[in-house]
Amino acid sequence: MEYKFLGTKIKLYRMRMGLTQAELAEKTGLSEVYISYIEIGSRIPALKKLILLAKTLQIKMDDLFVDLYADYNKDDDDGDICSNLKLLDADEKDAIRKVINLLIKNKIN
Repeated sequence: MEYKFLGTKIKLYRMRMGLTQAELAEKTGLSEVYISYIEIGSRIPALKKLILLAKTLQIKMDDLFVDLYADYNKDDDDGDICSNLKLLDADEKDAIRKVINLLIKNKIN
C-alpha cells in the first residue's frame, strides 16, 4: 500500500478543515508526532485510527483510498498531481492554473 499517498490525503483534508496537526491530535486523542508520522508516510495507522481520523475530518473512509491505485501504472507522476488537484477548492485550482500558465509562458519564451 502507498502509505505516503494516504498520509498526504489525510494532511490535505486536515488543512482543508483549517486544522493544525496539534488540533487534529487533540480532537482524535492521538499525539501530534503520530499525526506527523502518518502524514509523511512513516507510520501505518491501524484501521481503528483511520476510522477515527476520517470521522474527525468529516470524510468517508473511501475518500482516503479513492484514486490510490488509479494512476499507479502510469509512466510519469501526473497521477499524484491530478489526485491532489481534486482536493483543492476553486480558488486554489485557479491559483495553480495561473502558475502553470506562467511556467508554460516562460518555457516558450
